[in-house]
Amino acid sequence: MSDTDVSDSSVLGTTMRGQSRLIVVLGDAQTIKESAKKIKALGNIVRVARGVFLIHGQLIKSPSVLHTLPTIFFQKAREIPSVSERGEDASSRRVYAVISYRFKNPTAIQKKRVERLVRKSISIRLRPGVLLFPVLKSKDRRRILESDETNKLMSSRRVSEELRVLGADVSRWTRLKLMNNHSNVHDAVVRTLSQDISYIETLAKDLRTQAKAPDAQLTTLRKRYSILSRRYRELKIKWSLSNKVWNYDAVKLLTRAYNLVIAARRAIEASTWDG
Repeated sequence: MSDTDVSDSSVLGTTMRGQSRLIVVLGDAQTIKESAKKIKALGNIVRVARGVFLIHGQLIKSPSVLHTLPTIFFQKAREIPSVSERGEDASSRRVYAVISYRFKNPTAIQKKRVERLVRKSISIRLRPGVLLFPVLKSKDRRRILESDETNKLMSSRRVSEELRVLGADVSRWTRLKLMNNHSNVHDAVVRTLSQDISYIETLAKDLRTQAKAPDAQLTTLRKRYSILSRRYRELKIKWSLSNKVWNYDAVKLLTRAYNLVIAARRAIEASTWDG
């Protein structure tokens, strides 16, 4: 298992240096497989994880092929901008960390714990097995991510450590700047948020329906509401910061989810009165 970093020169071939580029293939499993074959055929490329490659020099064959494939490119960044910067240019200057992880035969428990790590961190899912984190200046990180000791969001280093404890093969690269289409990051933010919100909304709607059933058990309803409430709090802690770290306003979606959570609670309260 590896936990590679731009500052870790002990891992031959997997360390980014100089003008090295990190390439992450996007899409579903079949797309990744087909694109990976085309990328490996270009020569002078090191495969460091499933659908993740490093280029340390000039490509031997047809470099233009890369631009026709669903990929996202990163290169080492010289400096980390402040999150106070706004506008299109600010988005292009953002700095990131990438984690690639893989389980040989993931269990249901491992999958569940990985999802919890994603919820408890500021990461988004670029695709299955690849997470993207914003890299912040120390003062911004302390102010935004670590201001509340009881609700601190995990860093990419902490998540990579937890993934290794779970038994995953892990690689991590940090202080990266995006070199191609910035819409890929925006799309990943929207997709991750939508998935998180959808899960909460489904739980809330199901609980509301269960509360209206004539044979509803109050103890069971309260237990399920406690789980729902905790999941919503985790969601809110993470995504209330999205405007600062991802330049994406999640307020409307958070409000919609909150209203459904409250509706579920009121349905449970109503079932108590009816009983």
